[in-house]
Amino acid sequence: MPTIEVTHALEPVSPLLAEGLEDLLIEHWQEVEQLHDEMPLDVDWPKYLMLERMGIYKAVVARRGKKLIGYAAYFLQPPLHHSHKVWAVNDVLYLDPAYRKGRTGDNLIGAAEGLMRDLGAHLITQEDRRQPNSTATKVSATLGDLLLRRGYFLAGRVFAKLL
Repeated sequence: MPTIEVTHALEPVSPLLAEGLEDLLIEHWQEVEQLHDEMPLDVDWPKYLMLERMGIYKAVVARRGKKLIGYAAYFLQPPLHHSHKVWAVNDVLYLDPAYRKGRTGDNLIGAAEGLMRDLGAHLITQEDRRQPNSTATKVSATLGDLLLRRGYFLAGRVFAKLL
């Protein structure tokens, strides 16, 4: 029986919507979002598509065969404080839980890093949105741990407050 490999590529967002991108995004949001009632998911797809047309928004997808199983998307542009460098700032990173065993997630991040570098990024940021009390994964297997093993460093912490 042939093994179906997972592939990674930059792909435009619009066709991905017809392939179930929004369904994956809903699963992602349900897994990591603590404020479901106060902050319902309401994606501004026209704005994402506009940013993509401007060359600012880039989506890297993971596929097993033709099936969309994950994504890593970035805002690629110079930050206002360092206008001579391009940063790839992660917007979303998700892999279907059925594919999280082994190196599939690590390979997705590695592919995204390479593609962002090829597009001129000097720095890449990733955000670990999983809450520390999550029961969805072992503490020793967090995204943050994976990022640290890949050479990332902790660059700060984000605090939030509803107003």
